[in-house]
Amino acid sequence: MSLPNPSADATVVVTGASSGIGTELARDLARRGYPLLLVARRQERLDDLAAQLQEKHAVAVDVMALDLAETSARTELVKRLAGSAIAGLCNSAGFGTSGQFHTLPVEREREQVTLNALALMDLTHAALPGMIDRGVGAVLNIASIAGFQPVPGMAVYSATKAFVQTFSEAVHEELHGTGVSCTALCPGPVPTEWADI
Repeated sequence: MSLPNPSADATVVVTGASSGIGTELARDLARRGYPLLLVARRQERLDDLAAQLQEKHAVAVDVMALDLAETSARTELVKRLAGSAIAGLCNSAGFGTSGQFHTLPVEREREQVTLNALALMDLTHAALPGMIDRGVGAVLNIASIAGFQPVPGMAVYSATKAFVQTFSEAVHEELHGTGVSCTALCPGPVPTEWADI
């Protein structure tokens, strides 16, 4: 991530901030001095994390409790991103399902595609114009090693992460020379609440 130096106006937005990789990204960014906007579904967890980070690192932390699988919630955050001078966007919100695709509830699979791929695309699209205008900024999209190959038993999850990876790589190339980066982080298995969401 090519973030500008930490300052009061270098806010980084972290989605999926109430658990797992999103929480750890928020902790690291706060430790480095970045003001944060934390986004996730669970208000109480966001408030608790914000209080911890403010107390420990003396950084400004704002929270938005939103379910980014819902169109109205995505629209609310898209408007916030488009109207703010943000330094970075960490798209960490996501979940996975497992089982034989034809036996899983298709509504849940559709929700997974919406959150893991479409929400990430919408938020990236909203954040980039301002970053490009300012000549600095970074987008970090959480993909997975599951995106490198088809994964039977996790067909939709691996497909969404393949999207995140190829989308991020393509956008990164499009941003060449702008001072803005788009990176895909492709972790292996991480003990999180990933399947419990």
